[in-house]
Amino acid sequence: MSDPGNLPNASESVVQAIPQVPRRKLNLLDIHPLELAQQLSLLEYDLAKDVLITDIEARRAKGRARQPDSVTPCVRFSKHITNWVVLSVLEPGDTPGRAALMEYFISVAHSARGMNNFSSMTSIMDALQSPYVHRLLGSWKLLLKEKRDEGGSCLKTSNVGNNFLYPFITLACLEPPGVPFIDIFLSFKGESDAYHDGLVTRGFSRWQSTPYSFEVDEDIRAFIQEELSQFAGPNGNDPDQKNRFKKLSLDREPENSAEQGTLKKVFNAPSRWLQRLQ
Repeated sequence: MSDPGNLPNASESVVQAIPQVPRRKLNLLDIHPLELAQQLSLLEYDLAKDVLITDIEARRAKGRARQPDSVTPCVRFSKHITNWVVLSVLEPGDTPGRAALMEYFISVAHSARGMNNFSSMTSIMDALQSPYVHRLLGSWKLLLKEKRDEGGSCLKTSNVGNNFLYPFITLACLEPPGVPFIDIFLSFKGESDAYHDGLVTRGFSRWQSTPYSFEVDEDIRAFIQEELSQFAGPNGNDPDQKNRFKKLSLDREPENSAEQGTLKKVFNAPSRWLQRLQ
């Protein structure tokens, strides 16, 4: 009879019997825009649900936080998405390749908008409206009108103009799940009174209790996290990408090149965020 003390653990036997499936090696364009938007939405919600309303209130009162708080991961994640999109569009050495990436990310932003993930949507449109990408007129000219229209609808959603109540009214008409763009709440310029302060806190907190029902795709999630990690510096001090992006942009389409024609507007919508990226 076998010694019971030497019998293999049942769970270990099962684990050993299951062949280890290697993780898929993904390229960006292998991922359907809808799938990428879903996984971004799950990641964004995980960060947003942990935000403390007191930290939002403190930032509104004092401006930028001196020490990391519960808002910091959301802000950094948004910034990393923007940097990732800019770099992804600038990397192809050919004009059609850059145009294809522009169309791809517009599709991701449009899908995120349909999921009420206004955080990823705005971060992506920030990148496409950044001076490094916006000036690539030769690439923009190759975009389908359908994609320009989709991009315009995303910009109109994030553009509040002088009406700082607009995003809160828009969000109030929608039902969770979703992820608001947190910068809207941090930069709200309404009066500091019980009504307006409550509008901000209630406007954000109602989105924190209803998670998305999408399934986690570990391969796509790992791909996103690996791509974004290249923009995360030590101790949370992310390196400035401006010089890197400017050089790449000018390499792709030098000033006064044949591709630098006249294109007054990429999208038929203003960008509220272009100024803060310059």
